[in-house]
Amino acid sequence: QLFIMQFENPIPIDSTETALSSVGSIAYAHQAVMIALFEAPNDPKYLDGSSNPQWYFDSLDASEAWDLTHGSSGIEIAIIDTGSCEDHNDLDDKFVSHDGKNGVHGTGVASAAAGETNNSEGISSLGWNTKLRGYNVKNTPITDPSTFVNSIYLSQRYAEVINFSLGTVRWARELDIYELCPSQYVGYWTNEILMPENYPEIEDEVENATTRGVVVVAAAGNGPIHAHAQGQSDCDLTYPPAEVYPAMYADVIAVSGTEIWLGEEQFKSGGSGYNYGSFVDVAAPAVDIWIAGPSSGSDPNCALTTSYALKSGTSFGAPMVAALASLLLHYEPDSSVIDIITSTAEKIASSQHAYDTNGYNNWLGFGRINAYQALLSCHPTAPTGFSVTGGTGYHPTISWDLNDEDDVDGYKVYRKYGSGSWSVAADVSETTDEWEDTEVTLSTGKFDPLVCYKVTAYDLQSHESEASSSVCKRFDELSKFTKDSGKADVKDIKYLDLDRPFPNPFNSSVELRFQIPEDDYAQIVILDINARKVKTFSQNGYGFTSGQYSLLWDGTEDSGINMPSGVYFINLVGRKNVIVSKILLIK
Repeated sequence: QLFIMQFENPIPIDSTETALSSVGSIAYAHQAVMIALFEAPNDPKYLDGSSNPQWYFDSLDASEAWDLTHGSSGIEIAIIDTGSCEDHNDLDDKFVSHDGKNGVHGTGVASAAAGETNNSEGISSLGWNTKLRGYNVKNTPITDPSTFVNSIYLSQRYAEVINFSLGTVRWARELDIYELCPSQYVGYWTNEILMPENYPEIEDEVENATTRGVVVVAAAGNGPIHAHAQGQSDCDLTYPPAEVYPAMYADVIAVSGTEIWLGEEQFKSGGSGYNYGSFVDVAAPAVDIWIAGPSSGSDPNCALTTSYALKSGTSFGAPMVAALASLLLHYEPDSSVIDIITSTAEKIASSQHAYDTNGYNNWLGFGRINAYQALLSCHPTAPTGFSVTGGTGYHPTISWDLNDEDDVDGYKVYRKYGSGSWSVAADVSETTDEWEDTEVTLSTGKFDPLVCYKVTAYDLQSHESEASSSVCKRFDELSKFTKDSGKADVKDIKYLDLDRPFPNPFNSSVELRFQIPEDDYAQIVILDINARKVKTFSQNGYGFTSGQYSLLWDGTEDSGINMPSGVYFINLVGRKNVIVSKILLIK
């Protein structure tokens, strides 16, 4: 249980906390919880200046990430903040739950995480399809600790991700003021200076959330960290680095901020600089971020539903990380989100702050997040040890080394003839490391066409790896093959048939597939638009006997001369029937 004690007259905070904490039945005692929002004033000199004001999407490789996934409306981010304007044009279809409070800061944070995207107005967000839950914990200047704890408690039961674009603070204690800022000393407490503070009940509830598997993201803060309730500014107590909560808590992704400076992205160090320290995990863009809502002031009735503003601060970098977490949880539900986000971060600005041997520094953590690389890391790695073996007159055997990943579900063998298109020739199990292509017979003829192979791996989520290196071999273009294992016996072939040529139109070669029944034989005769015979395919000078065949025409006539662009007619000429298909050669 939590109890709130109120006193009619000022009391010495330090000694009262000590006395209460010494009581065996009291787990902890402290002054009321307060928070400071990590929003920095927008500085025009840091504007990107490009035609696309949302410069950070290029840094995050967002368009490439969106090619892989838009996320899911089944994944939710809890925005624990000042409340949000759920009626804003870029948020009115985003909130699953909302506490009815319309805070300007919370509106901006929510839109940076998952503002409506691809709706032809306002801003885009990384969390394209992600949904939101809104909670208000900011009652200036004092926050009821139970409100804060209850918001976390509720969030972890419904949302997959929690975002804190804020920090918990306290009144500066007597010793802080006397030793660090004598000019502000007014007795045993002051309402002039706030400093970062850890509150145990909040830490406990955050730990409960991370233990349940909820991803918790928090802003690392700006600089200076403290605020002055009455606008005092002559004594800055806590410049970076400073310990900031909840960002300091275990298993919370702490996010610092980057900016564009002289055309390069780097840690935000201009002015007083943003906060940093050994607790920082990653960085995200945090200067000149377009958000929904007004640039300043308040909007308690959510009247400014079409307003947008450029804002700066780690408050607006953290929700980008929360959005990335939401994409990962949809794309690879069993993934270790923290490990993926940190391991795929880009090592930017190494000349500004060098990374250690583990790829880490106190300013950017493991680097600036990259949404595309994070999602791509969910794919299996490309198979290695790929080879194609087999001699003349034999079918090629394609082999590879099995992947080490536990979630690999199978492999796809791709094949293409000549310069044609790749297509899947085989889909085999995760324990199979070779496959024989019985549709192809190898040859050594230097003028015979090429057949090429490559292999990919795919996992339980159907994410496919990049392809292995490709290997090409020459093959006998007149070799028989069985297209369908169900038609291996020529007795099952009942009629003369010519498949649709592929590709059509074609440039360098076109594949012709056909079948001949048991009591028939046939030739392939190619005519130009004037009905002139330009190419004949036969077997040993005679017609093909019964069976199924595939061959390539490379656009040359019988003499070997390249034919010009134009329309040609493929004629499968049997004893009794002729089947014609039209193709287009484009040079």
